[in-house]
Amino acid sequence: MIYDAELTWLEAKTDAKESVFLNTTFDLSKGEKEKTLKFPKPFPKDVEVEVHGWVSGFRFNTEDGEDYGLDFYPSKVTNKGFTAHADCSSNAETLDVTWIVHKKDKKKLVTGSFSSEDAQGRKENAPEASGKVEFEEGMFEKAPTVLAALSQFDLAGRRDLRVGVEITDVSETGFTWKLSKWLPVNADMAFQS
Repeated sequence: MIYDAELTWLEAKTDAKESVFLNTTFDLSKGEKEKTLKFPKPFPKDVEVEVHGWVSGFRFNTEDGEDYGLDFYPSKVTNKGFTAHADCSSNAETLDVTWIVHKKDKKKLVTGSFSSEDAQGRKENAPEASGKVEFEEGMFEKAPTVLAALSQFDLAGRRDLRVGVEITDVSETGFTWKLSKWLPVNADMAFQS
């Protein structure tokens, strides 16, 4: 049953030369934990690329009450593609990941990550965790657009799975983040002016 849902979208040019969006689904119920992904068009040979991903969908078997856990990461990144890996709890059945690949050191683009372990005044089993991200001085002249999405979690089983991320106080110097239980699912992030 859906109690609440939200969608964030962005426009991406199909033939963009400095970035690529890819989607992949891991069928974990069949043991699929690794996939080779090729870019639609290779980046130039002398260009280094970065790969970041976020959860776009998942399915867990909830009958046994096992904890929910999922993680994923890229390896063997080249100008032509990379290997995608999924590392999930045994009750995970599918994992959908959206990947963004961009030229390393792309102007006015900064990427990073935060987690509940980075929280200010962190308390074990607290319903919320929050913190601040500060941009390098002079990186942005005005408040950038911030995209934040779930990129890993390890949560207790035997209950509904609800977790969310909220971004506030965005300025040219940084922003505040909050991870919460009992919010719509939405923390890899990208910033762009």
